[in-house]
Amino acid sequence: MSKELPAIPFNKFMIQAVYQWMVANDWEIFLTVNTLYRGVMVPAGYARKDGIIILDISPTATGNIDWGVDDIAVTLRFNKVPHLVRIPYHSVLAIYCPNNGQGTSFAPMEDQRSTKKENVSSSESSENPKPISHLRVIK
Repeated sequence: MSKELPAIPFNKFMIQAVYQWMVANDWEIFLTVNTLYRGVMVPAGYARKDGIIILDISPTATGNIDWGVDDIAVTLRFNKVPHLVRIPYHSVLAIYCPNNGQGTSFAPMEDQRSTKKENVSSSESSENPKPISHLRVIK
């Protein structure tokens, strides 16, 4: 009996294809990313309270984009300071051009949620992630 190998995420190919199409048309390229998903690495404090962050990954806004097997690694500027950002393909909710609305969106993948509110670096995973509370401990 042959063992099934994990498939490369379908979103990877769709995101890359739409990205290349937008580059060919010289359009701006934005990603909507859910930072609550495992493996997302963005600077703290830039995502909305619901974990959503919108990133400009246009060639004019980035250096090199590394299209890895599981994620996109790119250096982006936040308040004029460059930061390495990692975006797993499963965390991308949309890729689009803000000027004309062209692009595509992806269904959220609930099983990929992290137990952290905002991931500066998230490598741990949990079998049953707990819901994220909006409450915080004050001492």
